Amino acid sequence: MKEVFLNTDFASDRGLAFGHGVFETMRFKNFDIPLKNKHFKRLKKGASLLNINLIDHGLEQYLADIMEKLKAKQISSGVLKLIITAGSSDSGYACPPNLEPNFFFKVRSCLLYTSPSPRDQRGSRIAACGFKKKWGGG
Repeated sequence: MKEVFLNTDFASDRGLAFGHGVFETMRFKNFDIPLKNKHFKRLKKGASLLNINLIDHGLEQYLADIMEKLKAKQISSGVLKLIITAGSSDSGYACPPNLEPNFFFKVRSCLLYTSPSPRDQRGSRIAACGFKKKWGGG
């Protein structure tokens, strides 16, 4: 399924022009996102750090609307990528206040393993590696 919700002009979207946005890639199973609260927490934290106002923009409702579209297309399990950009503006690098964020999503249906895993409850952890490789001549 390829579907994009657009409330923006691509040429003026700050996420596309300057990388001013956040994204989360979420597994869903049986029309449910098992770690939804953790994903939302990361989205909100990242948006806050980038001064993207998500407070009144119905993130929960937007996700519910996506799930309804998936139900209509009978896609019960897969991967959902949600992208939220700072919004659209023609002001170059300067970011005007009170922009309306833009929401995009992409869905990939796929078969998921059905056996329960402890990771289903706690998620995955990542860390930055302290090892640096010297390039060229060494």
